[in-house]
Amino acid sequence: MAELHVDKLSVNRIKHAADSDYLTAADTNSKFQPGNSVSGSALYDTSGTFTFVVPTGVIKLSALCIGAGGGGQYNWASNGGGGGGLAYADDIAVSAGDSITITVPATSGMGQNGGTASFGAFISATGGQGSQQQAAGGQPQSGTVTANGGTGGKSYNSSAGGGGGAAGYSGNGGNGYYGGSGDTPYNGSGGGGSGGSGYGSSTYGFCGGGGVWHEGEGASGTWGSLSNQNSAPQNNGNSFYSDYRYSGVGGSNGEHAGYLNNSSSTSNKGRTIYHGEGGEFGGGGGGGGTSVSGNNNFCRGGKGCVKVMWSTSNGFSIKDQ
Repeated sequence: MAELHVDKLSVNRIKHAADSDYLTAADTNSKFQPGNSVSGSALYDTSGTFTFVVPTGVIKLSALCIGAGGGGQYNWASNGGGGGGLAYADDIAVSAGDSITITVPATSGMGQNGGTASFGAFISATGGQGSQQQAAGGQPQSGTVTANGGTGGKSYNSSAGGGGGAAGYSGNGGNGYYGGSGDTPYNGSGGGGSGGSGYGSSTYGFCGGGGVWHEGEGASGTWGSLSNQNSAPQNNGNSFYSDYRYSGVGGSNGEHAGYLNNSSSTSNKGRTIYHGEGGEFGGGGGGGGTSVSGNNNFCRGGKGCVKVMWSTSNGFSIKDQ
């Protein structure tokens, strides 16, 4: 189990916990002196269990947890996975030197339930359910402010269902579309990701849900907001579009889900994202179709994360970072 220590002045840059056991100060020659402002943050976005050690001079901190999205499937007319839940809390009372266990869930494989993200006993958010009829979105188990992930869309009329969007900072993720002639678009709320839609047959399936980023609440994932999306459903109100590349839209500047192109593409966050895969963080995987070749990266749920922030500023909130 890796330990993260901070014992120097004014940590002003973020380092991934996986990169180093220590956060370094912006000015490594400075020593902490009473009255100086102590602030910093640590992002955990690699799966595993870690120990966060409270820095010297810190008596309160904020933390955010986003559960992993549930995995979809790429077999015939399959269901979408649910989006991950989100929870955060501010003004968590701590003492210097306290050790707090952090758990970060991995990307969920096809049909698998998304894992739970947790910050000690203070905050936790479960992942979305894996591919099943109306897979439930993840739910917060503890925290001051909580929201649910969107429900995965169920297969219908020989068509797959879309993945649920990740939960937002003050509202739920959008539900994934039903297959066939199912449902109307579901946008995210409170900074949550939108649900996924796609091609209205069992051929290519449906997209994953949009993810949510860890840098505070922003605009919710909204259908029709991407350059490759139409602004309204086609075919007399059916839930699919004439262009089947309709990924769930990320909320709060989160990652959009993978296109339905039977391959991979580069996401808006610069990483390789696969067919039907939910966006980071917490987007549910979409239900694929019969024309999708066997690739274990397809239709996965977006992974979860944990972020910790500390500051002596009054009224600080991780939602407003």
